[in-house]
Amino acid sequence: MTSRMAIEFASVAIVRAGSGSAVGLSHYIDRSNGRDRVSGTSYCFDGKDVDVLARGLMVPETAPDWAFDTNALWNAATERELVRDRKTGELRFSRHGEPQVAKSYVLALPKELSAEDNRALLQSWLDRKFAQAGVAVQWAIHRDHGENGNVHAHVLVSTRRLGPDGFGAKARELNPEFARAPGLQKGFIAETGALTREWRSFQDEFFRARGLALTVDPSRMTPQLHLGAAFRTETSALHQANAARAEKERENARRPERVLAHLTARAATFTARDLDTYLTKSSLPAQEIETARAAVLGHVDLVHLDERQSGRDGQVLVSERFTTKAVLEQERGILADAGALTRQSAHPVPARAMKAARSSRTLDGEQERALVYATQGQGLAVIRGRAGTGKSYTMAAIREAHESSGYRVIGLAPTNTVAADMRKDGFGEGRTVASEMLRQERGRETWDARTVVIVDEMGMLSHRDMERVLSHARETGAKVIGLGDERQLASVERGGMFALVAEEARAVELTQVRRQRHEWQRQASAAAARGDLSATVRAYSERGAVRWSSDLVQARADLVRDWTEVVRTQGPTQPLPFVYAATNDAVDALNRDLRQARIALGQIDEEAGRTFATEKGERQLETVVSPGDRVTFHATVRDRAANLELRNGEGGVVTRIQDSRLTVHLDGGRAVTFDAVKHRGWGLGYAGTVYKGQGKTQREVMTLYDHAHAWRREASYVALTRHAQDLKVYASQDLARDEVALGRQMERGGGKAAALSYTLAEPRQQEQTRERQAERAGTPEGERQPAREWTQEHQLGPVTAEDRQRRMEEARMRAQGDKVQEITAEERRARMEEIRLRSGGAERALTAEERQARMAQVRQEQELRQQAAREGREHNSATRDRMEERSQDRVQERSRDQEGGWER
Repeated sequence: MTSRMAIEFASVAIVRAGSGSAVGLSHYIDRSNGRDRVSGTSYCFDGKDVDVLARGLMVPETAPDWAFDTNALWNAATERELVRDRKTGELRFSRHGEPQVAKSYVLALPKELSAEDNRALLQSWLDRKFAQAGVAVQWAIHRDHGENGNVHAHVLVSTRRLGPDGFGAKARELNPEFARAPGLQKGFIAETGALTREWRSFQDEFFRARGLALTVDPSRMTPQLHLGAAFRTETSALHQANAARAEKERENARRPERVLAHLTARAATFTARDLDTYLTKSSLPAQEIETARAAVLGHVDLVHLDERQSGRDGQVLVSERFTTKAVLEQERGILADAGALTRQSAHPVPARAMKAARSSRTLDGEQERALVYATQGQGLAVIRGRAGTGKSYTMAAIREAHESSGYRVIGLAPTNTVAADMRKDGFGEGRTVASEMLRQERGRETWDARTVVIVDEMGMLSHRDMERVLSHARETGAKVIGLGDERQLASVERGGMFALVAEEARAVELTQVRRQRHEWQRQASAAAARGDLSATVRAYSERGAVRWSSDLVQARADLVRDWTEVVRTQGPTQPLPFVYAATNDAVDALNRDLRQARIALGQIDEEAGRTFATEKGERQLETVVSPGDRVTFHATVRDRAANLELRNGEGGVVTRIQDSRLTVHLDGGRAVTFDAVKHRGWGLGYAGTVYKGQGKTQREVMTLYDHAHAWRREASYVALTRHAQDLKVYASQDLARDEVALGRQMERGGGKAAALSYTLAEPRQQEQTRERQAERAGTPEGERQPAREWTQEHQLGPVTAEDRQRRMEEARMRAQGDKVQEITAEERRARMEEIRLRSGGAERALTAEERQARMAQVRQEQELRQQAAREGREHNSATRDRMEERSQDRVQERSRDQEGGWER
């Protein structure tokens, strides 16, 4: 019998985090859809042309249940390579961003064999090669286009062993056959290498054992067997997009004005570390980073600030921050508008209206003072209200008093959720700030002197929105009443003006907590408002409301278990406990788990479920939903033709699914029906991020402490004060060692403050910073920009000759003594006169030669001082680095396996 010739082809390549995606390759192999949680990239290979003849998954017997979900498996493999950055606290990949996650094999299979024989051939080889290695293996057999297309197998193998606790150590014994191949591209092996010979030998052995008239022909190599057109096209486009984005980032980093715009887009100020982090991530070559840094810190628009904090023993600690002229001018404009409105007195409220507002409710002393203050007639009133102090109750009285006086009252809020609550609480007009200001710009129902604008959660307004509201009110004569709390979460964009506006308006404050039912809970909330989160954690821990687990996975499982028991006990008609976490990944996982819990309780029909592609910002997800599921909307949609309005942040219960159309009964009472294929901005609504919870009151709350750096003071304050009845906190010892550590970590500040909250740095300090940057960048003395300074009047101008000579004298004094003494203007003039007399008398000007010699002497002295300062800084920096490394070694080990990522 004549032997037929099978194809000899085999290749293996390394899949690295950063430059590749094991998750994406897994979905290509499986022809499925899914998302890489680390990169945020979504993959859609469902319905591609290439036929999948067979697919399978091999994992060790001790593998956890989640490992049988290939999306969860390869996301876990990728996340296992993340480590915590010691300095920034951010999660990043080890080994310069490209650790090995998996090996990708492509093997030619004989198309002469049946599908069953090819499957047996592949599985036999996989068993021999990987069964005892303890790794995860995903495989699939594909056929190229057409009946006579080539048949080949894709195999994806984890680089780490998989055990009951997830991925562990590297299986390094599998590496040598490709890691040592000489002269090859990194992570790849040629088809003629050891793997090809191994695959040829194994096939021949298999053919003989089965009595098949087949042999492998070494000359019949088909290098065209590869990942396939679909994956190649999408991956190529992705790489091209990434390359274009990296080039744009590099170009932006080389333009200091763009760097300043980026650093002040989401915060009014930034630090040198923020600048270094941005430049490091910008893809700039290392040799350009110092030059770019010096260009930013020496830029004409940069403003130096001092951040002063109280240290131990009453010391005042000063650290350096930066902002820009544009930010300061914007903030000064906001305060100017606030001051002008405060001085207006054109909105009186008569006694009869005050009586009507009081008659329908009982106000305590604080609330009565707030009502009187807000109705005195001034153009701006601000009420500071800590979480749970009855701001909404007081706001209703203020609204009613103005409405009874004939004013048009408009309720505004930074989010749709809060705006919806305002409408529910009686506001005839309740909108987001963004939508209302757009209406005003278009001339629709414009404000006038008979308009009162009440802004809830004013502390969440960005600089831009605060500016738009106050300036428009000043122009039209409208009155603004703001309620908020600067200690809670601020705007995602540049924000933090609420505290300064409140001071300008001479705000009153609500401090008595009323939301919680027990006195000890109210005291715990008051402690959180003061920033004493340790006391808050201690209060709930003493009553068994802080539940500890060994790791985050177990903490999440414990939360789901307890949530399920509460829902089972209270029955389906009671409101579900709401769950908060800080990161989107944790929220997504919790929503899936909580839905499964309701299915297990018989409250949701799994068979009636439909799968939809959904979106949350830039995140692409798959959401399975059934009638009875709770959902929330992540985008605002207004479709007048379809009489449809969906509002970001609103939630409700799915009552009907017909084809792609979902009907949802919203919490506010109305029902909406929408095309879920067309409108994708929605998802399950059992859990949400802490940011979405600000302004809400909920009956029962459970929180998952899922990320140490996301649960800072402001987020913790919000999360631990949403409940009216019960709160439970689920924490893990891999994120916080104990109750004391948990409280301390929650107390770390991370809020936003206006640039005007800081002190303008002394001009001398600004010049020293520029000098240091010029030294680091190696800029020649003659090429440095002239020294310029930001004066107390915020006007930019050149340093005068007298200022420069004064600074030179002060520099000499520092070189001789401990510090520069503060002297009067008269003393300074006398010293300057003495300098001139010593240099040859005041009666004659210096010759050109004398001036040149003197400047050379000054430069020499400056260079000596700078050299001494550099040596001192280098010594101190090295010492600090060693101390920091020793103190954080244990933290680094604990954080190595943590999950990451959060939204601001």
